[in-house]
Amino acid sequence: MASAHPLQRLLAYSHEYRLQIWQASLCSVLNKIFDLAPPALIGLAVDVVVKQQDSLIAQFGITDIRTQFIVISVLTFIVWSLESVFEYAYDRLWRNLAQNVQHKLRLNAYAHLQGLDLAFFENRSTGSLMSVLNDDINQLERFLDRGANEVLQVITTAIIIGAAFFILAPSVAWMAMLPMPFVVWGRSPFKSCWHRFMLKSVNEWACLTAASLTIFLASRRLKALPPKPTKLSAFAKRAWAIARATSGRSLSALPLFR
Repeated sequence: MASAHPLQRLLAYSHEYRLQIWQASLCSVLNKIFDLAPPALIGLAVDVVVKQQDSLIAQFGITDIRTQFIVISVLTFIVWSLESVFEYAYDRLWRNLAQNVQHKLRLNAYAHLQGLDLAFFENRSTGSLMSVLNDDINQLERFLDRGANEVLQVITTAIIIGAAFFILAPSVAWMAMLPMPFVVWGRSPFKSCWHRFMLKSVNEWACLTAASLTIFLASRRLKALPPKPTKLSAFAKRAWAIARATSGRSLSALPLFR
């Protein structure tokens, strides 16, 4: 399991929420499908204006132009209503799922941490442990809350638009898909660079967390002594340097192939 993809490990860990995952994923896909429907409805309206009794809707036995526009209006209302309903549904399902998984993971992480030997804590800094227990778990919660839905909607858009392109204009569709392998190939180096940069940033923020915790504990013990602004100034400079370095790494690792 340790060598499996992180997404597979996440799904295996969240097996008790599998039904909720399927429901949220289905709502995300259906929301994107209905979100892509309005351009098709506009095309139907244009088709009615241009072809009138020979339009696509007229082939279903509705030859009156006024009735055709009424049908399009009803379809528009249904599409937008379903799009809003599924948006509300996936937003609530993903948020509840994110909170449930975050709660379960945090409890398991704390229970696992309490059962470790003392030698483990001697080789780990307090800041790195706090970063895992707080920042990493919060990032997973944010991924389930927003990121998973965005990934599903991008995949749904690519499949539907690509299929429509190949059905309506197959002679041109292959030209549009020709650059895709180069885009995938071009993103690979940036992905590895991004991983290295983010790992270094996480380690630096972990050290900063350890420093802040040390300052906090020391300030409680030495509350009677006058404060030392030099320590606070050094801490602020270090935090600002890490923030600037992280921002610079993020900009340098941005993929040029979008």
